[in-house]
Amino acid sequence: MTTGQKTVFGFLGIITTLLAVILGLCLGWPLWVWGLVAALVSGALLAGMALTGQAQRAEPFPEGTLIDLPVRPVERREIQLTRVRLPSAERDYGFLLTATVRWCPRPDGPDRPMDGGALARASVVQRAEEVTRTSEPGRCSLVQHELSAALAVMLPDPYDLVDAHAVEVTLALDDRDQERLDRLAAIRKEQAVWEHERRHEQDRREYLHSDVLRDTGSAVVWWLTRNGEQVGRTVDDLGILAQLTSAANNEEIPELLRELITEPPTPEPVWGVTDTAASAPRTGADLLGDFFRETGINPDANENALMVDMLASAAAKKDPRSAEEIRRRYGSIRRTEEEAAAPDVPAPSPNGDGPTPAVNGVGPHPE
Repeated sequence: MTTGQKTVFGFLGIITTLLAVILGLCLGWPLWVWGLVAALVSGALLAGMALTGQAQRAEPFPEGTLIDLPVRPVERREIQLTRVRLPSAERDYGFLLTATVRWCPRPDGPDRPMDGGALARASVVQRAEEVTRTSEPGRCSLVQHELSAALAVMLPDPYDLVDAHAVEVTLALDDRDQERLDRLAAIRKEQAVWEHERRHEQDRREYLHSDVLRDTGSAVVWWLTRNGEQVGRTVDDLGILAQLTSAANNEEIPELLRELITEPPTPEPVWGVTDTAASAPRTGADLLGDFFRETGINPDANENALMVDMLASAAAKKDPRSAEEIRRRYGSIRRTEEEAAAPDVPAPSPNGDGPTPAVNGVGPHPE
């Protein structure tokens, strides 16, 4: 029962009681009649209250007591963005944005029809473009986290009609663009390695030409630092060092040092090798061969390959032709050609004992 209904029943009970008292005084009712009248009045009030409460419980809102208001249709406030292309710092590369946009109308916005989803999409794309425009495409995964943070806050659109933000943000590159970026990165790494190797080779050549083989004295000092315990051998090799220095600088051997040079013995002919340059002038490669024979150095040994290439690099500044000949006879060019054209079975020597070892066409090295 409502409060109003209880008030009505209270007034009815008071009025009925007053009427019964007046009638009883006027008519002179005995005491048992007073008790009967009081019981009837109380029973009637209680019965009325019980019936009213039961009816209200059966139908709390009787017909006609409620006002029918029009119900506004539920508006979907979540839309999708799928692979929207955004600019990057590189003109020819773009990001692909995929996200879920959530939005709601502004509480103080005008009450007129509008496409809130379109406004929300445009607002989110504009905010994303501000982030990606200055970002490198190679940093795609890092830019995705930055973009997720930038779009996480609900902000109004430029027209101040809706608030929008984005969740489940995914940023990617086109597959072909990703392949191109990977190839460019690999090329840049290879180029950096090549630049370091080239500078290293230039430094070695400059060191040999400017320091080691600048003159005979520098060559002798360099040789002594490498072979400090073989002073006597160094004295014996002064002529060879003088020849190497002259060959590296493309100069004549100084008159003072010519008497130290001894003509090497004529090598024994090797079967299968024709000496077509017996009467030709001696070159830097010939002098280097004399040096190898005198010192017992085997240019074919792996530990001496670097020395041969360094000597050829030093000679390349003054006489590229001699440097190429040195590499062809003793260095990397000869080794490459031999590996490419090596026969399966070596040719036998004239006496049938097997192949005769020959080093660059000058015969076996002395022990």
